[in-house]
Amino acid sequence: MSLFRPLFLATSLLVISGCSDSPESTIDEMADRGKSLVQDARDMAEETSDRLADQLNDAKEAAREKVAESVEKLNEHVEKLSEQ
Repeated sequence: MSLFRPLFLATSLLVISGCSDSPESTIDEMADRGKSLVQDARDMAEETSDRLADQLNDAKEAAREKVAESVEKLNEHVEKLSEQ
């Protein structure tokens, strides 16, 4: 009977502390957390990709505008030179 008492106390403490989950449920919880982390990482990567695509498009548009301005100035300069 004296061996039963420490075992009962230890089991009671585990139940009270919430450590009574089976190893399978603990593994399932860990797998669910892992899946959640992977999904969060995918979402972050997609958001980053979208943001970078927007920034790239903005940079392309700015470059087009600068090239168009440069070509226009060059054409004006060529016209002035041809008039002389």
